[in-house]
Amino acid sequence: MTLTGSEQLVGHGQGGRIDRRRRNLEITGRHVELLRARSTDQHPDGPRWVPATEFVDPDLLARERARLRETPLVVAHGSQLPKPGTFHTERVLGVPVLLIRQADGSVRAFLNSCAHRGARLLEGSGEVRARIVCGYHAWSYSPDGRLASVAEEHKFGALDRGCAGLTELPCAERHSMVFVSLTPGRELDVDAFLGDLGPHLELTALGELEMTDRKLEDQRINWKIALSTYYESYHLKTVHAATIADHFVGNQSTHERFGPNGEHAVTTWAMAQVKDLLELSDEQLAEATARFGPFLTVLFVFPNTVITSPDPGFMRMAHLIRVDPGATPSEQLTDFRVLTPPGLEGDAKAAIDMFTAVTIHALENEDYATGIGVQEALDSGIKDGLRIGANEPTLIDLYRTWARWTGRSGPDTALSPHSPVSPLSPAEPLSPAEPFSP
Repeated sequence: MTLTGSEQLVGHGQGGRIDRRRRNLEITGRHVELLRARSTDQHPDGPRWVPATEFVDPDLLARERARLRETPLVVAHGSQLPKPGTFHTERVLGVPVLLIRQADGSVRAFLNSCAHRGARLLEGSGEVRARIVCGYHAWSYSPDGRLASVAEEHKFGALDRGCAGLTELPCAERHSMVFVSLTPGRELDVDAFLGDLGPHLELTALGELEMTDRKLEDQRINWKIALSTYYESYHLKTVHAATIADHFVGNQSTHERFGPNGEHAVTTWAMAQVKDLLELSDEQLAEATARFGPFLTVLFVFPNTVITSPDPGFMRMAHLIRVDPGATPSEQLTDFRVLTPPGLEGDAKAAIDMFTAVTIHALENEDYATGIGVQEALDSGIKDGLRIGANEPTLIDLYRTWARWTGRSGPDTALSPHSPVSPLSPAEPLSPAEPFSP
């Protein structure tokens, strides 16, 4: 079952806001029904075949990287810029980005490069104070990017200061996520970009959390294979048998699409506690889900961001994850941020620390270790593609969305049990058209 966001939001409250209790009851009820039927949400098109070219073609990777630079990307969490006058630096797809929280509380983004000779201006995070001073030739800038002073300007020569400020990048903060476009001058309407996913992001309450840990993972996997590990629960009982498998039903998920073109998604994985709810009446189920919803919510913010969010009644935390493609099709960088309530201590901190450690271990040694083997087979030129089941509906829709985004039709074909799969074929030519521009 693949439902659009507008279908899911009907009756969830005024102004597009979602009532958490009602959402918990609705999603838990769906999981109870699926468990009783020994089923899961399924894609109406059935199992599909995705060719290896989707993961090994350097021309396609070049198009994807170019489109990523034009698309709003989540580059930071708001807590990394805790107050006006603070700065934070990132490197995104090779672009050095400087974020500065302004006096009015907004965030602006700049190329982290002096307008004089291009030197990097700042590193890490900290406070800007009154001026940003370049360590190369001491040119200085105000926090809004304007050129403030030129060292020994009378010797430098005539200069129009108004044209020598920092290069600004389109930037906006929503739901405590800082979005940046890596294309200067490009229009950035994050609200339109998110569309009806916004209320679900609000439900995660990321603004009540702060970044407390961060892990960078650069295993040799195509970026779409890395992202694929987050959007199906089919693998839980096998890949994660030694870690988190017992906490979930496994191979049981719900799938919803959101956004102007259905490019964003929300999937939920049933936790093991759902098994204890099968015999409850509707009234008892409503009472049980008032405490917490026994499912893990996994949100996809197109084109490359994941948010995992347990119900706060179970554990108050979230993971904010961005996956960037590398320089070759077999490379990626996962930026894994851990978000927790401020001032956490005692048993609550210990529980979240343990949960985080297990999650990162599962990501490194189970999910990505498996993905490395997949990528090696694809890179061999012998493995001609991947099969995706109807029980993995989010993946089918993601591959189609990424294809439209790069000017192509969907890469998948029907996987019929009565006909052989086509041999590896050349990649579909990339069209210069951009029919999809979220």
